[in-house]
Amino acid sequence: MSVNSTETPFNLTSYKIGEDINSISVPIYTTFGILGNILSFTVIVSSNLIQSTTCMYMIVIAVLDTVILIPRTGVLMEIYNRDLIICNLASFLFYFPIHCVALLIVAMTFERYIVVKYPLKAAGWVTKTRTKRIILAVVVFSSLINIPQITMKRIAFDAENFKTRCFYEGESNVFFFAKIYPWIDAIVYCYFPVSSLMILNILIIKNLKTSKQNLNECTNRRSVINKQQTQITIMLILVSCAFLILTGPVGAMLVIEKYLWIPKSLEDLGRFHLIHAVTDNMMFINHALNFILYVVSGKKFRKELKIIFLNKMLCKYCFRKKCAQREEQICVHKFDEVSPKEVSLDYSVDLG
Repeated sequence: MSVNSTETPFNLTSYKIGEDINSISVPIYTTFGILGNILSFTVIVSSNLIQSTTCMYMIVIAVLDTVILIPRTGVLMEIYNRDLIICNLASFLFYFPIHCVALLIVAMTFERYIVVKYPLKAAGWVTKTRTKRIILAVVVFSSLINIPQITMKRIAFDAENFKTRCFYEGESNVFFFAKIYPWIDAIVYCYFPVSSLMILNILIIKNLKTSKQNLNECTNRRSVINKQQTQITIMLILVSCAFLILTGPVGAMLVIEKYLWIPKSLEDLGRFHLIHAVTDNMMFINHALNFILYVVSGKKFRKELKIIFLNKMLCKYCFRKKCAQREEQICVHKFDEVSPKEVSLDYSVDLG
């Protein structure tokens, strides 16, 4: 880089805009994202949705998304450049969960394709045991490709900035993380998941149309099945589009910044910072958005969420008023009237 080390881009408009984007957006999406992921986890584990293999993926994804967002709040960053354990752990706990989430979304969508393509065989192929094995395999794979994040970083004094910092030490380590690891990261987190999700969703939609044409059952039964499958398809399309739109740019930047665009002036540094502020925050928003996608596209998820909140509100009301037995029966009766159909749900199709 041919930028004078004594000059800084901090006063450039582009740099200031990037800082404003970070200062405004980060607190908003981290707060709502963490709360949303906690709610997603709570809704699933507190209801019969937990019996679904798709929701097993969703539980793990909610936990991993929370792990991704917590460091974004600034936790541990003050000692990141001073403590070797935190230095290595923070890097691992960033890359490991984002790779896990991307691969789990692909696995969840592939499972849905199997259910749509082979509905009669899916019950034997898509099982809880097999889903647990797939999740474990994804966790192990993501751990293995990110072991260098734990073993190759060091705390050392940066003479140029006159402070200690966490960075990759050694010529071979620098080469690995400058030339090789960006490709691994881009492929695992962006290129493979995006392409796979698009292909799988096209196949799902195609098979849904075929099954609709070939369905010879009664009209009511056909209507129920089509409605359920349509809701699932909408959820998958929303998840795919969100992943494509929000992670695609950062995936491109991972390669561009290493090979195609090296800042050579202060203006370049300012623009570089601004683009990174936009793409990085888009990526993190993807990990804060799943709860909204589930609510918008998952009818059963909305029902379970409503049941949990209505149940808590009505029970709290009864306890606060120290209801007598007759009043407690009225409280339960009122709850039944609020959602008469929500108590008995059909969980044979995930989120349908």
